[in-house]
Amino acid sequence: MYYPKSKIITNLYTNGQEMVYLLTEQPYEGAYHILSNGKIYTGRNQQDGQPQGLKFVTPNLPDVGGSNTPAIPVSNTVYDYIRKKQQISAPKIELIEPKYTQPTVKYPILTRYFLRRTNNAIFTEVSLKDYNAIKNRDKKYNWGIYVTFELPWSTSGAYIKETNERMVLLTEQRYKVYGFTQYITNYTEFSI
Repeated sequence: MYYPKSKIITNLYTNGQEMVYLLTEQPYEGAYHILSNGKIYTGRNQQDGQPQGLKFVTPNLPDVGGSNTPAIPVSNTVYDYIRKKQQISAPKIELIEPKYTQPTVKYPILTRYFLRRTNNAIFTEVSLKDYNAIKNRDKKYNWGIYVTFELPWSTSGAYIKETNERMVLLTEQRYKVYGFTQYITNYTEFSI
């Protein structure tokens, strides 16, 4: 299977004390590579021989930054190891929960802001502040893993349910955020 360069760390080396073969649990010394899904294989890259599965035997991943830098615990996932190896800062952990102004008959529409993970259909509704920061590629956020989009939302009217249902479908198609119609199910939310 092909993985793009952004999803693989190549040309790593182990001295034989920190890794074993996945199937035999025999120590492994030599070149290895790590995929973004956390799987580790023998060889400098995927095309180097016949890759065999590996795993770490110590509770810590190897030291990436030199002898003065502590190893990363396995509980922090291989992604943290990849981030540290490529000197990528960790993403901001929390997104601000959106706060809504009570709709009125005078202003019967509000705008809702959403993020979708680029590699799967996980949606998160966020505040305008987080939405703008991620859309503008603020370095405090791991903006590269999200698609940003907004949804006009009707809060009153004779056909509120049908209007919002149609807007969700159109938003899904316009931004190519497939699965959004399964995420939004209450089309009368925030109605007045």
